[in-house]
Parts: sequence; C-alpha cells; structure tokens
Amino acid sequence: MQRENRDNNSYSCIAVQIGSRRYACDVVDLQEIIRRPVIEPYYASSTWQTGMFKDSQSEIPVIDLLCRDPQGLSRRDAVLMIMSIDDTRFGFLVDEVYEFIKVELSEIAPLPPLFGGIEGEFVKGIVVYDEQEFYLIDLYRIVSTVSGSVPTAGANTDEGISRK
Repeated sequence: MQRENRDNNSYSCIAVQIGSRRYACDVVDLQEIIRRPVIEPYYASSTWQTGMFKDSQSEIPVIDLLCRDPQGLSRRDAVLMIMSIDDTRFGFLVDEVYEFIKVELSEIAPLPPLFGGIEGEFVKGIVVYDEQEFYLIDLYRIVSTVSGSVPTAGANTDEGISRK
C-alpha cells in the first residue's frame, strides 16, 4: 500500500538521473542512499533484478532501473536508493541522485499519448522544476510488475521464484 506523500497541494520527490533523462520519485519511502554499492549478482530471469545488496539488517533485492535505458552509466558508478515499499525493502539502481524537490500537484502534466518504454509503463506524469523537466516514476508499479521475479530477502537460489 502506497503511503501518502502530500501536504495539501504539493508532492515531495527525490530527483534522479537514469541514462540521459531526469526522473523524480516519491521520497516518503526512501530509507538510504548508497554511492558505489557492492551488489552480489543474482541470476534470475528478470532483466530488472541485478542482484542482492547486503546491509547489517538483511539482504535487499536490487531492481535495476538502468537496464531500461541503454545510455545508463556502468553499474560501478551507480547509486543505490533503498526504499521500503509495502513493508519490504528494495534497492533501486540509478545513475545519480540530485536533490529533494517539492512540486505543486497542479504543475504535474500527463504524459503525451505516444510515450513508450519506461515512460509509458511506469511514469505518472511530467513536471518542470527549476527549469528542468522530470518524469515522475512510479516505483510501486515497477515493484508490482517484477514482484513475481524478485526473491524474498535471503533467497540465493531459484527456489521460490515464480516465473511468468
């Protein structure tokens, strides 16, 4: 269940870079930002999941947002955002994390109807902030899309992973 991230007419986000584009995502579930994370490879059928990140509490499945943009940086230069979604911790790889931004709900424009790729599937809208365009990415939808192929924390084998 997505937590509410609004105070009347505004929306708090974190601005990130994925490939050549800037995105913004909900900040309410952000727990930690890790630069140059060490990620243990995980060999799943999903092109989204790149591995597991181990911290002092648990193993965290890492969803690779860079795999959707071939212009993304190499993964050794990636930044990992640890988010709590539906009481489960996930890591999301992005090229860069910039800043926290607050946008007015009235300034969020819908996507043009011909958008495809990550924008068409997982973007809620477009907003201009500080003269830059950001795509509002829906991490909840991404998690629900890959949830059948993302293992539970602690899984190191293909056992227990449903395949579509």
